[in-house]
Amino acid sequence: MLPVPEEKKEIPLEQVQEELNSENPQVRAQAILEISNRMYKPSLGKIRNLLKNDVNPAVKGTAAIALGTWKDKTSIPEIIKLFSKDSGVTPEILLEALARMGDPSCANTILPFLQSQDHTLRLIAVDTLVRIGADSAGKAILNLARKNQDPKIAKTYAMALGKLKVRSAESYLMELAKMAEPSPTLAATYLALGRISSKKSIPILVRGLAGDFDKGSENSMIALIEIKSPAAITPTIPILKHKNRDVRYRAVNVLSEIPSSQTGPKVLKILEENEPNSVGPAALVLGRIGFKPARLTIEKSFINSQLPDREMIGRSLGYLGDKKVFQFY
Repeated sequence: MLPVPEEKKEIPLEQVQEELNSENPQVRAQAILEISNRMYKPSLGKIRNLLKNDVNPAVKGTAAIALGTWKDKTSIPEIIKLFSKDSGVTPEILLEALARMGDPSCANTILPFLQSQDHTLRLIAVDTLVRIGADSAGKAILNLARKNQDPKIAKTYAMALGKLKVRSAESYLMELAKMAEPSPTLAATYLALGRISSKKSIPILVRGLAGDFDKGSENSMIALIEIKSPAAITPTIPILKHKNRDVRYRAVNVLSEIPSSQTGPKVLKILEENEPNSVGPAALVLGRIGFKPARLTIEKSFINSQLPDREMIGRSLGYLGDKKVFQFY
C-alpha cells in the first residue's frame, strides 16, 4: 500500500505576520507573498513600509507586486521611484506591479521603455500600457513613433498604437506599411491598421494579402476581417486565383467574413470560369456565405474528380445543406 502524502498545513497568520520582520530577506519576501495571497489587508501598512524602506531588492519587488495586486494607488509614487538604476529591482517586476495596479496615470513612466534596446522589455511595456488602459497616452506614443528612426522599435510603436486603438495614428501606420521591408515590423503594422479599423488602408492590406511575405499576408487577412468593410470585396476576389494555395484560402476567409451583397454574384463568376486552382476557393466562399444560386454549378464541379481541393468543394455543398454530396463519396 502506497503511503498517503501528508497535507501541507497552512502557516498560522500570526506567524506569517511575524515573518515580515525576519532578518532573512527570503523569509520576508515569502511572507509578503503569503499575505498577498490571503488578501490580508491589515498588513497593508507594513508592506508599504517594506516597499519604501527595506534594503533588499527582492523584498521591495515582492512588496511592489503585492501592492499592485491590491491596487494600492497610494504606493504608486514609491513604485515609480524604484525604476532608478540603483534600486536593484528589475524593470520587469515594476512594470508588472504597475500593470496590476491598473492606473492609466502611470503611462508616462512606462513610455520610455517602448524605446528600450531590450526587445522583451519593449513587449512588456506595450502589454503594461494595454493592461492599465492607457488610451489617453495615444497622442504621446504617436509623437514618439514619429521621432523614432529604428525599424525594429517601429514594430513596438505599431503594436502599441494598434492595441490601444489610436485612430489618429492612421496616416503614420499607412506610411510605415508603405516604407517597411517584409519584416516583423511590417506584419505588426498590418495588424495595427486592422485594430484601428482603417478603411483607408484597405488597398495596402489587399496588396499585403496577395504578397509573398507570408506573415504579412496572414496579418493582412486578420486586419481586413477586423475592418469588415465591403470595400475590400472587389479587390480581394481576384486573389482566389492566386498561385499560392495558402493565399487563396486567406482570401476565402476575408470574403466569407465580410457581409456584402456583391460577394455571391462576383465569386460565382470566378467559379464559372472553371480554372482548376480557383474552383475550390470560390466554391467554399459561396458555401460559407450561403449563396444558393451557386448550388448547381458547385455540384457540377464536385463531380469532376480531376479538380484539386474536392474536399473544399464538398464542404461548400455541406454549408448549403446539400445532402446529395454524400452520394459521391
